[in-house]
Amino acid sequence: MIETPLYLSAIFPSAGAFFYDSFTKDPKEIFMITTDPRRDPATVPGELLNTLIHEEYGHCVHASNTATAYGAKPTLTDTLFTPLANAISEGISFNREIEFQEVMDKLKTGKGLNNDERALLQFFEKRGGLETWAEEYEFYTWMWRIVRFLRIIGDARINSGKQSLRDFIEWANKKTGLAKNTIYSQLFPAHQGNGPGYASTYAIIGESIREIQNKARRNGKNLLDFNTYACSMGFPARTIFEQRLREFAAK
Repeated sequence: MIETPLYLSAIFPSAGAFFYDSFTKDPKEIFMITTDPRRDPATVPGELLNTLIHEEYGHCVHASNTATAYGAKPTLTDTLFTPLANAISEGISFNREIEFQEVMDKLKTGKGLNNDERALLQFFEKRGGLETWAEEYEFYTWMWRIVRFLRIIGDARINSGKQSLRDFIEWANKKTGLAKNTIYSQLFPAHQGNGPGYASTYAIIGESIREIQNKARRNGKNLLDFNTYACSMGFPARTIFEQRLREFAAK
């Protein structure tokens, strides 16, 4: 993890992940976290935890599992990273935040915890208490879900000429209560810089992954096994990625 350089903070107002040397024997993944108060940095521990889950256990695990073929056998083209392929990684990371909410809920019960969960519980208790961390994490997990759907609405309305950026920010502020700076920073140029349709694409993929995942769990699939496979397939075309997930869920 590194601090986001100031010259990149407009594009990465909160955080962003990068993958290097994926075709070598020593792949490396890093993520930047933004501290510039002029952007939209995380401000409390629960939001920092949400960022860690999204960037490290979403994007970075996706990249490392793919590079090492950890739980699947991605082809050469599956391993190639493109801006559109990144939408798959965004979809995975999107879901990872919601999945971790289940972990927080389990910690609050104090029942059936394994060694790692007990260690995490002790970490929280020594640094403000589980209740505080849990409340913050839940708040920011759902806040970020609102942000991502605002990106979709903005993507459609602004790029189709139905609303200006300024009008959209005013509308979103009144509808959600989110700060205008947050709405602006998380929409432009952060995601619009990737091009029209990007935010909409990754949101659709994220919801599709969640739907397939729920089917897999109903079929008795282990969540860890499902996510390991999903994160090890690389960056194939969306239809290929989803078909492979459906086949895995149905086995």
